[in-house]
Amino acid sequence: MTVLLRFILPVCLCLFSVFLSAGPKASAKEEAPKAPAIAMKEKALPPAGMHYLYIDPSTPRYLIEKARAKKLQFALSFDQRQAAWLRGILPSLSGMTPILFVRGVLSDMEEKRLRETLEHFNYEATLVHIKQKDRETLPLLPIKGLVTVERTMEKERTVFVIQQGKQTRESAKLLSLLDERDLSEPFTVASGLIFERHGFRFINIDAVPDTGAAVGDRTIVFFSSEKGAEKFIEKW
Repeated sequence: MTVLLRFILPVCLCLFSVFLSAGPKASAKEEAPKAPAIAMKEKALPPAGMHYLYIDPSTPRYLIEKARAKKLQFALSFDQRQAAWLRGILPSLSGMTPILFVRGVLSDMEEKRLRETLEHFNYEATLVHIKQKDRETLPLLPIKGLVTVERTMEKERTVFVIQQGKQTRESAKLLSLLDERDLSEPFTVASGLIFERHGFRFINIDAVPDTGAAVGDRTIVFFSSEKGAEKFIEKW
């Protein structure tokens, strides 16, 4: 018995010391603290739909360059009174699909110049014909898009009626009384003309900061101040 105790006792003491050295059972491994989330500055979303910035000889060149860098499209008048400016700006618009406004009836020389302008854009431009009289028509042209906007009088009020292809004609919603003078002289928009069913809008961004365009809409953006135009371009 004494011999047995001499053998067992050292073994028990050894096991007990190992248990003490191990200490209490290790707890579940703690997760490393997560890095604090960095709040990102929200960037304003660009307006929905296709937008075309209307430009003319009074538009500063730096605005045109900024808009081009942001991949904005352009709208401009085919007006032979600004023929020199048009010839100078065309190289800057190469590869684009602009909207060209044509007013009234074209002379033979104007038709020739228009065809040359359309050829520069590979006939991908959209023509918007502003009609003042019923019988005003354009020659047949090999283009994809032709839109007609007629300014007419109804009950002593100016009405704008749009026609695109086989779609039903539609009268514009005017955003202000001053819009009765739109698209005449000077060629601009006071506040806005909205053709809801046709998805076509003419908006002055200084008067209506939010164009309210849907995804499929086409909006021609006019402006009264450089600041308004620059702000719109930067938001794009």
